[in-house]
Amino acid sequence: MDFHPDGASEACFKQMLEQFPYGIVLSDKQRRVTWINRNFSQMCGYEFHELLGMCPATLLQGAETDPVTSLEMKESLDADKPCHVQILNYHKNGSTYWADICICPVYGDQEEVEFYFGVSRDVTLEREKSEGINDYLMMLYNRLSRVMGYPVPD
Repeated sequence: MDFHPDGASEACFKQMLEQFPYGIVLSDKQRRVTWINRNFSQMCGYEFHELLGMCPATLLQGAETDPVTSLEMKESLDADKPCHVQILNYHKNGSTYWADICICPVYGDQEEVEFYFGVSRDVTLEREKSEGINDYLMMLYNRLSRVMGYPVPD
């Protein structure tokens, strides 16, 4: 891949991607990994040489991954459209984490997809906090319903 935005050298651009605070994945037209940054490696547990030439979904998705979300990603990319989802992924060690993922096709001069650019962020803690708040609000609702004499859902 040839990166030269505004005259920046390829090395300069790759250094910028390497230092980006989120996980970055570059993949070819068949969505096979061609490059990842350190943050992506830390998030998923796989080193670059383990992902090179692989489709990330085959390694990162598992039994508890929502098939509807997975299909939504596939259909968007099959249509050469960007996608943005939150999905349950699997770390190399088997633990799960929630990833906020945005993948965009990058078009070349011939207006055909040249490669895909993906940004991924671990949002596990944010989701856990949100779920905790929702649980707390449901408990308050149930208590208030009991006090007011309203039926409480099971």
